[in-house]
Amino acid sequence: MYEVSEGKKAAALRIEGLPIKALNDAGLSTSQFGFLVQRVAPAGVIVESISLQGTFRMSSIKDQVETSAKGFAPVDQSSGGTLIAIYEPSGEKDLPI
Repeated sequence: MYEVSEGKKAAALRIEGLPIKALNDAGLSTSQFGFLVQRVAPAGVIVESISLQGTFRMSSIKDQVETSAKGFAPVDQSSGGTLIAIYEPSGEKDLPI
């Protein structure tokens, strides 16, 4: 992806559709993953945004609460869908690594 400003082109990186479950399974937070991506990106390439895909879906039955693997979780949080997350590195503090 390229950002054009005053006739100059800067390389930028955008990650979309990464399942948030993959981060949860690895034990990484959204911010930690964002910092990691910034650290491994080539010199001169900025990280514009990272979009993490969740599984949550609203009820398909009008005016009824539907519980499923992709819906609302019960009180004990034993099942239910995950929300999405968007990471934009502007204003974030860097990791000391």
